[in-house]
Amino acid sequence: MPFQHPFIVQIIVLVQILRAALDHCQQQVEESSDYVDCLLLSLVLSKHNKRTHNRKWYINPRSSHWADMLFDSSLYFIEGDFQRTFRMSQTSFERLHCLVRPSIERSTTRFRRPIPSNRRLAIFLYHVTLGASYTVISNQFAVGRSTVSEIVATVSKAIVETLSKQYIRFPLREEALRNIDTWNRQSQIPGVIACIDGCHIPLRRPCESGSAYYNRKGHYSINIQGVCPVE
Repeated sequence: MPFQHPFIVQIIVLVQILRAALDHCQQQVEESSDYVDCLLLSLVLSKHNKRTHNRKWYINPRSSHWADMLFDSSLYFIEGDFQRTFRMSQTSFERLHCLVRPSIERSTTRFRRPIPSNRRLAIFLYHVTLGASYTVISNQFAVGRSTVSEIVATVSKAIVETLSKQYIRFPLREEALRNIDTWNRQSQIPGVIACIDGCHIPLRRPCESGSAYYNRKGHYSINIQGVCPVE
């Protein structure tokens, strides 16, 4: 049957073409599966690396030598320098630090160690005693300006909450009512419990930071403020 031979050949060729197509599809599926596996593995590794990767800098690199020598070496920072800088002795500083430490101390995290509580107190005193700007303190203590701002606010709040009850006494109810009655009879102003006022104590110009003591009246002084009851 010579007329059937070409037909059989065509069938055989078609079968071979289909088999080759199926093999090619299977190979693509296997390669695609390998690609997906590699992609998933890469994603898992990238997430793992993000979790374990330690950033080199969390703050701008600054020299912390001066701040390190402040408390870690008595050779480079003697008592006289400490008192001129913070307007108190190291003994008074340690006493104040013990009082406010529970309120200003921070815990260590997995990112980095916190600024020590004694350095936080020193940053606050450097600002309020010398009038140093946040930029100056940032460079001096190797911390950011926003960190200086946070420390000044935190330490101020801690000092008020810790020391106000011990050193500032407000009148009791009976005393307040008696003062209100007396002030009302003397001045005809109701609701006055006490009077508050400031006073300039004259002094000679200090050798260091003299401009900080120069007042608006044209001489050097220390400004104090007091509260006076009716008596």
